[in-house]
Amino acid sequence: MFERPEGEEVTATNILEVPPAGAPPSLIPRQTIYIDSVGIRVTRQRVDVFVNEVDEDSHNLVEQVCLRLIKTLPHTPLGPVGINFAFVHSDPDTEPLDKLKIRDSIHQHYKIQGCSLTSTIEEENDVQLNLTILDYS
Repeated sequence: MFERPEGEEVTATNILEVPPAGAPPSLIPRQTIYIDSVGIRVTRQRVDVFVNEVDEDSHNLVEQVCLRLIKTLPHTPLGPVGINFAFVHSDPDTEPLDKLKIRDSIHQHYKIQGCSLTSTIEEENDVQLNLTILDYS
């Protein structure tokens, strides 16, 4: 995938994502392996490719890796392709967050382990912007 000569020693970084305390049991730990600035995560359902640098060299490298994946696994179906950004704020301002909460009062009847709210915004050229807010408090 990275066009390295056979036998060349490669430094890789292994990232293990552990779900936050209180997250639903369906969220399992996920492992991503980074070589250079490109990360790859393989699960039973999909292959995710990541880049953590927003520059032309990193984008070119991730594009090459994706093209090699497609050539190596031609039988694998392709799904939606997108660019995801994640932001975690440890001490968010509660006023705007309160406006984004679902007001169905279900928490009065059940213990809620987690909640997500997704808005899909239509952009130009058949592009969709998904904004998802996760709350495990």
